[in-house]
Amino acid sequence: MTSPLHHSRAWTGAPLVQDAVAERCNVAAAYAVAAANLAAVGDTPGMVHSLACAGRAILAATEAAAILRPAAAEAPR
Repeated sequence: MTSPLHHSRAWTGAPLVQDAVAERCNVAAAYAVAAANLAAVGDTPGMVHSLACAGRAILAATEAAAILRPAAAEAPR
């Protein structure tokens, strides 16, 4: 009989990475909304800063998502 942990998706670690990706995407979305609001009131420096933060959050999400790619997809052909 196998342990209940072996039937859990959390055992593979993939859902934890997916949660990290989702969290970073939510952060990026919040910064994008902030940038739009700052642009609407004419705060260009604030808008640029928020867009830069959104970009860093998107980059972090992309790097976290790279962990989910199968190793075979990254092997040279």
